[in-house]
This record gives sequence, structure tokens and C-alpha cells, in this order.
Amino acid sequence: MMTIHEPLLNGHTLISGYRIATGIHGAGTPLVLVHGTPAHCVIWRELVPVFVGAGFQVHLYDLLGFGASERPVRGDTSVAAQVTVLVALLDHWQLPKVHLFGHDIGGAISLRLAFEHATRLLSLTIADIPSYDSWPSPTWKHMRDDYAQCALMPASAHRSAMLRQLGMAVFHKDRMQGETLQRYLEPLCGVVGQPSFYQHQVAHYDASYTRDFAEKLP
Repeated sequence: MMTIHEPLLNGHTLISGYRIATGIHGAGTPLVLVHGTPAHCVIWRELVPVFVGAGFQVHLYDLLGFGASERPVRGDTSVAAQVTVLVALLDHWQLPKVHLFGHDIGGAISLRLAFEHATRLLSLTIADIPSYDSWPSPTWKHMRDDYAQCALMPASAHRSAMLRQLGMAVFHKDRMQGETLQRYLEPLCGVVGQPSFYQHQVAHYDASYTRDFAEKLP
């Protein structure tokens, strides 16, 4: 059984010409994990050993434009485009049917996949997902609408914004500190991480990808 100290991502694959960082752990029934924003596979660090111990073969990856995956200068990294990437990953992993667990934007991606490719799923679990027309918040909408300028804000201001966001995102505030905090911050900051965060994450905080959930789930 793996421990939380083992690397979560241990490989990569090319999907539509883009490099996607991936990880596979354990053996058994396939379970695919899809993370949200502002995050990457670090959110699964304590859950993967639990799932492996429960008899799942866990497949996980960083979304295109997130974490250790490629941050394309040009390319669609929207919620809809991420569904296409995920389907291609399922094909690459040779997984005709899977249990799918999506969190946050990863939940919206997973639910869209369920609508479009229901036969690929053994089950669907979604947690804390953006849905209907309830997002983004006024603050994030302002940043989304001006994301190109936000990408140019001073690094210290961006880091402070990320610290506030990550602090609000957890219930146990004392756990988002030290090494854990740095693991979350690293892909979001710096000369690549900062502009990439606004281009590939904030720019796609858009209810148009989830507004039809109300029609499809009456």
C-alpha cells in the first residue's frame, strides 16, 4: 500500500499534443480523480492511500494548464475542453468504465462527462462543485473579466491573494501552513505560475459551462 510520502504523479502522456502529468496507484477497480482550482493533485495526497487500501486502482492527473501538466501559451483549457482531455485520458489508460470522483471545477468537468459519456461510468461522485449560475463570486468575476491585467500584478500582491484564497478554502486553518501551503502555492506563483493561473484557471470561471445542469438534472 502506498503512503502519503510517495509521489502522486509518476508519469506523463501526450493528449492532443499537450503533456499531461499523471499518476497510477494500486490495483483493482479503476477510480479516476479530478481536482479543482486553485489546486492540483496535491489535494488527493491523503485520500489516495485510503482508496488504494480499499481496493481501487487510482488514476489521477493535473488538469491541462494546472500543476505539473503543460501550461500552453495557446490552447483551450476551459471546463468543456477539459472534458475532452479526460475522455482521451480514459482511452489512453484503456479504461472503458470507471468510478469518477470530481472536486470543485473537477466536479463540473466530471458531471459534464457523465452527461456526454454516461456509458463510461460505473459511478459518479462530486464534491463542492460550481453549478448552475452560482459562480463566480463578484470578486472572482471582476478578476476573470480583467484576468490579463491581474496576471501582471506585482508578485507579492498575487501571492497575498493566493494566501487569502487558500486560507478561505480549508476548514482546519492550521493545516494550510508550512510544507502543505508551499505545495499548493508553488504551481500558482512565479514567472510561469502567476500568469498561468489567470489564463488557465480564472479566465474559465464561467457559469456558461454549468448553467444547463438545471435542465439536465430536473
